[in-house]
Amino acid sequence: MIVTIPCSSMVEQEAVNFEVVSSSLTGGAIFLYNEIMILKLFFAMADGLDNKAHNISVLLDSNNELFFAENKKEAIEKFKALFNGTLQTGAIGYEDNNETILYAHCSLYSIPEGWSYVPFDQLNDKNCSDYNKIRAMVEDLGYEASR
Repeated sequence: MIVTIPCSSMVEQEAVNFEVVSSSLTGGAIFLYNEIMILKLFFAMADGLDNKAHNISVLLDSNNELFFAENKKEAIEKFKALFNGTLQTGAIGYEDNNETILYAHCSLYSIPEGWSYVPFDQLNDKNCSDYNKIRAMVEDLGYEASR
């Protein structure tokens, strides 16, 4: 079964496991149900006005990992349990056969213990398992991430 979910929609819909089949910058993403998928969400915050990556901070847990879940339903439930705020998902920033990382936005009233916005320039491939994916997504946002 294939279902189309607009990229800018709230993630409050009934959810099941899915695999991203294709996406469109103009109209959403097409998801094919699948039991083997990790869904990660990329939350970034700009701390400055220029386009240097050192001005970007990424929401990570205490192990420098992105917010993740094994499926969309779990992502919604986990987000609601951890954060007091609203969640919006956006375009696909990274995908392979095992995981999809979506750009995401949240309005948070507080950040729970164990989570923080970590400056991009404090991350590297040794202390953050998703560093190369995060770096590519930061560059896709138009920031220079030279090292």
